[in-house]
Amino acid sequence: MLRLDEIHKPDIVEVVSQHITLKKVGNDYKGLCPFHDDKDPSLVIYVDTQRFKCFGCDTHGDVLDFVMRLKGLSLKD
Repeated sequence: MLRLDEIHKPDIVEVVSQHITLKKVGNDYKGLCPFHDDKDPSLVIYVDTQRFKCFGCDTHGDVLDFVMRLKGLSLKD
């Protein structure tokens, strides 16, 4: 059986930037979190780990978590 961590994941910056505007800050990116009413960019995309974290609503994860949350999907879907 194929393990989830063996599947090639697309670049998180490419995927997230299709949904929100990102601004490069150092090595990482920041933007308005789509998961809550964000007025001040609180979503950080960490390029080196390919993960994201929102410091406003504490949502975090990888590119699959971002897309699943955005589309309202679960692993069962």
